[in-house]
Amino acid sequence: MSWQNTPLSEHQQYGICLYAQAINSQLFPQPVSQTVSQPVKLTSEMGQSQLQEILQRQRHQLRTPLALMLLYVDLLKKTVVDRRSQDWIQHLHTTIQEMHISLDHLTESPDSANQLAPCDLRQVLHQCLQGMHLWIEQKQLKLSCDAEPLWLRVDEWKIKQVFQNLLANAIAFSPIAGQITCTWQTFQTEVLIKINDNGPGLSGEDLRSLGTPFYSRRLGGTGLGLSIAKQIILEHQGSLWGSNLPDGGAQFCIVLPRSS
Repeated sequence: MSWQNTPLSEHQQYGICLYAQAINSQLFPQPVSQTVSQPVKLTSEMGQSQLQEILQRQRHQLRTPLALMLLYVDLLKKTVVDRRSQDWIQHLHTTIQEMHISLDHLTESPDSANQLAPCDLRQVLHQCLQGMHLWIEQKQLKLSCDAEPLWLRVDEWKIKQVFQNLLANAIAFSPIAGQITCTWQTFQTEVLIKINDNGPGLSGEDLRSLGTPFYSRRLGGTGLGLSIAKQIILEHQGSLWGSNLPDGGAQFCIVLPRSS
């Protein structure tokens, strides 16, 4: 039984229903079906409708544990009293909500157009850094970002994926107490954004394979992040590349067009 003074959110209601179903299945177990579902294999021969059906099915399956996570996080927020733990729980809550949003975007048609709207990329960058602040704090990294707003017409969700990927790489390869800098320059028709770190830099193979799917030097990396980031920037009529800094470290540059 769950109760409180304020109305439950949609996620809380959904999570409680799922939790009740789980308890019900433990108290009154159903006979196990003789038919065991086989894992789905994605092939190039599949049609668009089949792929979308598979994605929608996976989205539904992922929504269930995410909804339960939101429920538990909401309950934790009511029991934790110290400020630091509350901040951690709030970040966890925000991350789970963003995963819900990402599921919606990832299951959209691949042919869907970019949702362009005026956006302050400085704010998007700060949101990404805020979501990674525990990792940054753990590595004792110093951050330096331009203070000036950077307004462009972009698909905010997609550009956020680009920043998250580049920043995650910068953090992963930075040494303890290293520094990451984010700067931008505005020209007449375009904007140049730079994300620098003082890690080991990029090898010759890294530079040749930049953006190639499944190529990664990160432990546990899939090699898809930079490939997706590069595709997103291309969709925005821009370009993305990497290079080595003269004093050591890697630099990733993004060029995006300015609207008239």
